[in-house]
Amino acid sequence: MLFDLFFHHSAILSTVSALSLLTVSTLPTLPTRSESPLSSFGNWGDRVRSQEDDDASSPASIASSVHDVSELEKRYYYFDIRGDDRLGPKLIFRTSKETFTPPTGPENDPRPIRLIQVDDHAQLGKDDLWAIVRDKVVELLDQRRVLFTSVDLVRFGWEDSGVDGPTKVISNVTIWVGAQDNTTTGDVAFESSQDILSLLTEHGIDDVDVAFRESEARFLTGSPLLAPVDDDDHLKNVIHPATTALGLPIAGEKTPRSQGTLGFYFRIGEDLHGVTARHVLFGLSQANECNYPPAPKRNVILMGTKAFNDLLESIQAGIGSLSNSLIFLDGPSSRSRFGGTHDKIERLKDFFAMMEKDWSNPKRRIIGHVVWAPPITGNTPPYGYTQDVCVIKLDKDKFSPNFVRNAVYLGAKIKPGKFMSMMHHRVGQFDFQYPVDRHLLELQDILTADQIRNPTTKDFDDVPVRFVIKNGYKTGTTIGRMSRFESKARKYGLTGHFDSIEATVLPYGKNQYFTAFSRGGDSGSIVAGPKGEFISLLTGGTGSSDSVDIAFNHPNALAFPGANPYFQGN
Repeated sequence: MLFDLFFHHSAILSTVSALSLLTVSTLPTLPTRSESPLSSFGNWGDRVRSQEDDDASSPASIASSVHDVSELEKRYYYFDIRGDDRLGPKLIFRTSKETFTPPTGPENDPRPIRLIQVDDHAQLGKDDLWAIVRDKVVELLDQRRVLFTSVDLVRFGWEDSGVDGPTKVISNVTIWVGAQDNTTTGDVAFESSQDILSLLTEHGIDDVDVAFRESEARFLTGSPLLAPVDDDDHLKNVIHPATTALGLPIAGEKTPRSQGTLGFYFRIGEDLHGVTARHVLFGLSQANECNYPPAPKRNVILMGTKAFNDLLESIQAGIGSLSNSLIFLDGPSSRSRFGGTHDKIERLKDFFAMMEKDWSNPKRRIIGHVVWAPPITGNTPPYGYTQDVCVIKLDKDKFSPNFVRNAVYLGAKIKPGKFMSMMHHRVGQFDFQYPVDRHLLELQDILTADQIRNPTTKDFDDVPVRFVIKNGYKTGTTIGRMSRFESKARKYGLTGHFDSIEATVLPYGKNQYFTAFSRGGDSGSIVAGPKGEFISLLTGGTGSSDSVDIAFNHPNALAFPGANPYFQGN
């Protein structure tokens, strides 16, 4: 049977067919504690008071210890780590020697810090030593009964003030351990850090730091669809959720409040399919494999309850803004613009009326049904990634009139010139060309593991980097930085926990267009490379419930049809 991922390169088919089959691994059991997510606050004073209230009310607060950091350092060491002027995860302990100067009051902002990818390391970057060390670190943490959530390899960057002005500082390579909130004391983190440093010494490594922070590895949970529009179309800022471009907001018909994103399309013969993360459509407590048939049909709708309401509100907001602008278009020089603004308002009103009439009933937004969704498992052979995938058979009649293949919508929010400069950073390095056709970046290749580990451009810190792009329901189009060093994550649930290897994306850094790379609701999004490469499927990350510090993905080889049992007989 013909398998078509809408690629231009036939060589991809042989790559996909050679992949190993996904298998199911067993979940070990372990008692678990729940996390109290770190909140975000409006200003310095509010942030201090709110966190004090949160600490005081926490049922799982732990006693102080000799190696606890100060309260201000605990709260503000990772300030702005996502580039959003908000508190980052709480610091538990660190082995680095730099002095942290806390803010002295509301008039002084805390020192911002940034996550930076590790481009290479003399020892850890050779012969897959990082994977060996990372797994041994997990054993050491288990011996200390640390309820860890992830083991990451990162660097940090900040600016130090001096007599001659600010200077950029880049930290040592750091093994960054996440632990569940209020479960790990400074003493335990100190002892664990000594274990890890001793392990590094055994491998002749003395230039790597260790840091512990509080964190949680979590999942980021009718009429024919429309075609993407050109720049001069009056609907360009509101129409995307109802088009066939990648990044569509989806939900289960029976669970419309749990929302995620459709990742990519493929065909088997004449049948059109889509792929997303399983947890977008299934509760985490549902561990059974879903195959249709014989299982009951589980329908998928375009836009859950909130996504549909958000779309209507965005249309109304656009109408209101343009209507207000008409008040100021009464002078002679403005009259020529009156007609154009009035046309935009009428176009938006017509679109709003159509959406209310034809799309309000969720049954009219059904776009397909689940045909295969294996249980979520960790350490899935052969690579050890999380298996969190769901295949949807799509209604061809809803897609075929305006189908645009696998193309990521880059949005109208960031102008093309600015988007290109954000992707390049350095003069003479041009891995990315902005697409001229309706902001649609067509995907046409698969990025190999070797390419992920060997980026070809450098970022603003002169560090080799591979910029990646995604468009998700919650955060829209964002840019991130793919790390060549994978993380080890532990996810906790009612039945215990499971470990997995995670491909990681770090935040882009401070900019005016977006903050975190992803948030809840972005799960299932495709992560694409600058040349239109399929890289990975977004499944989760570490951080608070509002934002993600490090986004977790599994490379697309594990999600591609032909690499799983469902497609063996199709």
